[in-house]
Amino acid sequence: MFPDQARSDKLLDAKGNAAKSLTVEATLEDPGSEEKEQLFRRSMEIGNEAYGEVSSLSCNLYYNIALLYQDRQQYYEAYGWFVKCKAIHDKIYGKDHPLTKGVDRILAEGKYVRIKKERHSENK
Repeated sequence: MFPDQARSDKLLDAKGNAAKSLTVEATLEDPGSEEKEQLFRRSMEIGNEAYGEVSSLSCNLYYNIALLYQDRQQYYEAYGWFVKCKAIHDKIYGKDHPLTKGVDRILAEGKYVRIKKERHSENK
């Protein structure tokens, strides 16, 4: 391995660890709080630099951001994040993985089914 490559790998590892730490810190904040959202978004920014948008960290962050909006009763916003989460879960884990099925169950809830129908009818 070349020295520059090793340095680059260490930097990516450090960024990934920083993103994961911010995610943990965010989970300790009050449900739906602005602080929680800012920590999740900062973690997503750093995590995407380190791992790209399609990663297990992104899955976790999208899910947690969706829950944050759900805690705020902002279901339309939550729906969009759950859909993003589902798409990444499908790519990484596959449609039959328990985590993917968990997101499927949430999206099958009445409020999210209604939102999907509304959005589908708006796009026609």
